[in-house]
Amino acid sequence: MSGNSKVLTGLMERRALEAAFAALAGATSVEEVARHADAIAGYGSAVLPVLLAKLDTDDPALRGGLAQVAQRLDRESVVAALRGEARSHNRSDRARLSA
Repeated sequence: MSGNSKVLTGLMERRALEAAFAALAGATSVEEVARHADAIAGYGSAVLPVLLAKLDTDDPALRGGLAQVAQRLDRESVVAALRGEARSHNRSDRARLSA
């Protein structure tokens, strides 16, 4: 696969993930949150950077949804990433607490 194809695929995946997280934020039932979290977790390790970028949200429903997604990902990867975010002085207090 050429470099341009990889970039395009990555961009399309990022947009799909952004749309999936937006749907997660709009979920109105526990079952709907679980369904969206399962779908997002299906993207595998590509989810982690997007999840980390959304930690600064002031939406408590989305914050809960992020936790649901995190539970469905590889535990070691998620714990290491969240620990790093919690320790990062470059992140807002809200993002650090969410992590």
